[in-house]
Amino acid sequence: MLTDEQRKRLNAKMPPEEVATRKGGGGKTLSYIEGWRAIDLMNEIVGAGAWGYECEAKEEWRELLDDADKGKRWHVTHSARCRVTIVGCEPIADYGVGHGVERDLGAAIESSLKEAATDALKRCIKSYGNRMGLALYDKEQRNVGVEPQPVSREAAGLIEMLTTNPERARVLVKDMWSKFGPADRAALKEAIEAGKQKAA
Repeated sequence: MLTDEQRKRLNAKMPPEEVATRKGGGGKTLSYIEGWRAIDLMNEIVGAGAWGYECEAKEEWRELLDDADKGKRWHVTHSARCRVTIVGCEPIADYGVGHGVERDLGAAIESSLKEAATDALKRCIKSYGNRMGLALYDKEQRNVGVEPQPVSREAAGLIEMLTTNPERARVLVKDMWSKFGPADRAALKEAIEAGKQKAA
Protein backbone atom coordinates (compact mmCIF):
# COMPACT_ATOMS: atom_id res chain seq x y z
CA MET A 1 0.00 0.00 0.00
CA LEU A 2 1.35 3.43 -0.91
CA THR A 3 1.76 5.98 1.87
CA ASP A 4 0.65 9.59 1.43
CA GLU A 5 4.33 10.61 1.25
CA GLN A 6 5.01 8.07 -1.52
CA ARG A 7 1.96 9.26 -3.49
CA LYS A 8 3.16 12.84 -3.11
CA ARG A 9 6.64 11.95 -4.39
CA LEU A 10 5.28 9.89 -7.31
CA ASN A 11 3.07 12.78 -8.40
CA ALA A 12 5.63 15.56 -7.84
CA LYS A 13 6.83 17.59 -10.80
CA MET A 14 9.31 15.79 -13.01
CA PRO A 15 12.73 17.49 -12.74
CA PRO A 16 13.99 18.70 -16.14
CA GLU A 17 17.24 16.74 -15.74
CA GLU A 18 15.22 13.49 -15.72
CA VAL A 19 13.71 14.21 -19.16
CA ALA A 20 15.52 12.54 -22.06
CA THR A 21 14.93 13.60 -25.67
CA ARG A 22 15.32 12.07 -29.10
CA LYS A 23 14.43 12.98 -32.67
CA GLY A 24 11.08 11.67 -33.84
CA GLY A 25 9.22 11.62 -37.13
CA GLY A 26 8.87 14.90 -38.99
CA GLY A 27 11.88 16.38 -37.21
CA LYS A 28 9.99 16.65 -33.90
CA THR A 29 11.83 16.33 -30.61
CA LEU A 30 10.26 13.68 -28.39
CA SER A 31 10.57 13.72 -24.59
CA TYR A 32 10.66 10.52 -22.55
CA ILE A 33 11.85 8.97 -19.30
CA GLU A 34 14.58 6.37 -19.69
CA GLY A 35 13.70 2.84 -18.60
CA TRP A 36 16.52 2.55 -16.05
CA ARG A 37 15.48 5.86 -14.46
CA ALA A 38 11.84 4.78 -14.14
CA ILE A 39 12.94 1.55 -12.41
CA ASP A 40 15.40 3.43 -10.20
CA LEU A 41 12.70 5.92 -9.13
CA MET A 42 10.26 3.11 -8.32
CA ASN A 43 12.95 1.45 -6.18
CA GLU A 44 13.77 4.75 -4.48
CA ILE A 45 10.18 5.90 -3.81
CA VAL A 46 8.22 2.65 -3.44
CA GLY A 47 11.09 0.45 -2.31
CA ALA A 48 12.92 -2.42 -3.97
CA GLY A 49 10.94 -5.55 -3.20
CA ALA A 50 7.72 -3.59 -2.60
CA TRP A 51 6.88 -3.59 -6.29
CA GLY A 52 7.47 -5.80 -9.29
CA TYR A 53 6.58 -6.35 -12.92
CA GLU A 54 6.10 -9.08 -15.47
CA CYS A 55 6.10 -8.79 -19.24
CA GLU A 56 4.89 -11.03 -22.03
CA ALA A 57 6.03 -10.35 -25.58
CA LYS A 58 4.89 -11.50 -28.99
CA GLU A 59 6.73 -11.24 -32.29
CA GLU A 60 4.60 -9.30 -34.75
CA TRP A 61 6.82 -9.10 -37.82
CA ARG A 62 10.19 -10.26 -39.11
CA GLU A 63 11.75 -9.62 -42.50
CA LEU A 64 15.20 -9.51 -44.07
CA LEU A 65 15.30 -6.29 -46.05
CA ASP A 66 17.93 -4.80 -48.30
CA ASP A 67 18.70 -1.34 -46.93
CA ALA A 68 20.33 0.32 -49.94
CA ASP A 69 23.15 2.02 -48.07
CA LYS A 70 23.65 -0.57 -45.30
CA GLY A 71 23.06 -3.91 -46.97
CA LYS A 72 20.72 -6.67 -45.82
CA ARG A 73 19.45 -6.29 -42.28
CA TRP A 74 16.80 -7.98 -40.19
CA HIS A 75 13.79 -5.89 -39.20
CA VAL A 76 11.88 -7.37 -36.24
CA THR A 77 8.89 -5.95 -34.35
CA HIS A 78 7.52 -7.15 -31.00
CA SER A 79 4.55 -6.09 -28.92
CA ALA A 80 4.65 -6.55 -25.15
CA ARG A 81 2.12 -6.47 -22.33
CA CYS A 82 3.49 -5.49 -18.95
CA ARG A 83 1.86 -5.65 -15.54
CA VAL A 84 3.20 -3.68 -12.57
CA THR A 85 2.18 -4.56 -9.03
CA ILE A 86 2.85 -2.62 -5.84
CA VAL A 87 2.29 -4.58 -2.64
CA GLY A 88 -1.23 -3.82 -1.42
CA CYS A 89 -2.34 -2.05 -4.64
CA GLU A 90 -4.25 -3.12 -7.74
CA PRO A 91 -1.95 -4.10 -10.64
CA ILE A 92 -1.60 -1.76 -13.61
CA ALA A 93 -1.16 -3.18 -17.12
CA ASP A 94 -0.27 -1.56 -20.45
CA TYR A 95 1.23 -2.34 -23.85
CA GLY A 96 4.36 -1.34 -25.70
CA VAL A 97 5.99 -1.92 -29.08
CA GLY A 98 9.63 -2.33 -30.06
CA HIS A 99 11.50 -2.55 -33.33
CA GLY A 100 14.98 -3.94 -33.91
CA VAL A 101 17.12 -3.54 -37.02
CA GLU A 102 20.40 -5.48 -37.15
CA ARG A 103 22.49 -7.60 -39.53
CA ASP A 104 22.26 -10.48 -37.05
CA LEU A 105 18.76 -11.93 -36.50
CA GLY A 106 19.41 -12.68 -32.81
CA ALA A 107 20.54 -9.10 -32.16
CA ALA A 108 17.48 -7.72 -33.96
CA ILE A 109 15.16 -9.93 -31.86
CA GLU A 110 16.91 -8.93 -28.63
CA SER A 111 16.72 -5.23 -29.48
CA SER A 112 13.05 -5.47 -30.42
CA LEU A 113 12.12 -7.45 -27.28
CA LYS A 114 13.95 -5.07 -24.93
CA GLU A 115 12.40 -2.01 -26.54
CA ALA A 116 8.87 -3.46 -26.40
CA ALA A 117 9.19 -4.57 -22.76
CA THR A 118 10.71 -1.25 -21.67
CA ASP A 119 8.01 0.71 -23.53
CA ALA A 120 5.26 -1.33 -21.86
CA LEU A 121 6.87 -1.01 -18.41
CA LYS A 122 7.24 2.77 -18.71
CA ARG A 123 3.62 3.07 -19.84
CA CYS A 124 2.54 1.23 -16.68
CA ILE A 125 4.79 3.22 -14.37
CA LYS A 126 3.59 6.58 -15.76
CA SER A 127 0.17 5.78 -14.28
CA TYR A 128 1.63 6.42 -10.81
CA GLY A 129 2.16 10.14 -11.41
CA ASN A 130 3.92 13.08 -12.99
CA ARG A 131 7.38 12.21 -11.66
CA MET A 132 7.12 8.79 -13.29
CA GLY A 133 6.68 10.18 -16.83
CA LEU A 134 3.01 11.17 -16.84
CA ALA A 135 4.07 14.84 -17.00
CA LEU A 136 5.47 14.21 -20.50
CA TYR A 137 2.05 13.34 -21.92
CA ASP A 138 1.01 17.00 -21.47
CA LYS A 139 2.24 18.78 -24.61
CA GLU A 140 2.94 21.94 -22.58
CA GLN A 141 4.74 19.89 -19.90
CA ARG A 142 3.29 22.02 -17.09
CA ASN A 143 4.36 19.41 -14.54
CA VAL A 144 7.99 19.34 -15.61
CA GLY A 145 10.06 21.61 -13.42
CA VAL A 146 11.25 22.11 -9.91
CA GLU A 147 8.81 21.70 -7.04
CA PRO A 148 8.63 24.82 -4.88
CA GLN A 149 10.43 24.08 -1.65
CA PRO A 150 8.55 24.79 1.58
CA VAL A 151 9.88 27.66 3.62
CA SER A 152 10.72 27.38 7.30
CA ARG A 153 8.39 28.68 9.99
CA GLU A 154 10.85 31.50 10.74
CA ALA A 155 11.01 32.62 7.10
CA ALA A 156 7.23 32.45 6.77
CA GLY A 157 6.88 34.68 9.85
CA LEU A 158 9.32 37.21 8.41
CA ILE A 159 7.53 37.19 5.06
CA GLU A 160 4.29 38.02 6.84
CA MET A 161 6.06 40.69 8.92
CA LEU A 162 7.32 42.30 5.70
CA THR A 163 3.72 43.34 4.97
CA THR A 164 3.03 44.76 8.46
CA ASN A 165 6.41 46.03 9.69
CA PRO A 166 8.81 45.97 6.71
CA GLU A 167 11.65 47.94 8.34
CA ARG A 168 11.86 45.63 11.36
CA ALA A 169 11.48 42.54 9.16
CA ARG A 170 14.35 43.60 6.87
CA VAL A 171 16.64 44.06 9.91
CA LEU A 172 15.73 40.57 11.18
CA VAL A 173 16.22 39.05 7.72
CA LYS A 174 19.70 40.59 7.55
CA ASP A 175 20.59 39.31 11.05
CA MET A 176 19.29 35.77 10.36
CA TRP A 177 20.33 35.44 6.68
CA SER A 178 23.13 32.90 7.27
CA LYS A 179 20.70 30.54 9.05
CA PHE A 180 18.34 30.27 6.08
CA GLY A 181 18.52 27.62 3.36
CA PRO A 182 18.12 28.27 -0.39
CA ALA A 183 14.30 27.96 -0.36
CA ASP A 184 13.97 30.43 2.52
CA ARG A 185 16.39 32.89 0.91
CA ALA A 186 14.58 32.78 -2.43
CA ALA A 187 11.19 33.33 -0.77
CA LEU A 188 12.50 36.19 1.38
CA LYS A 189 14.17 37.92 -1.62
CA GLU A 190 10.92 37.64 -3.56
CA ALA A 191 8.89 39.07 -0.65
CA ILE A 192 11.33 41.97 -0.16
CA GLU A 193 11.25 42.80 -3.89
CA ALA A 194 7.46 42.63 -3.94
CA GLY A 195 7.36 45.00 -0.96
CA LYS A 196 9.70 47.47 -2.70
CA GLN A 197 7.58 47.44 -5.87
CA LYS A 198 4.41 47.94 -3.84
CA ALA A 199 5.96 50.91 -2.02
CA ALA A 200 7.17 52.53 -5.27
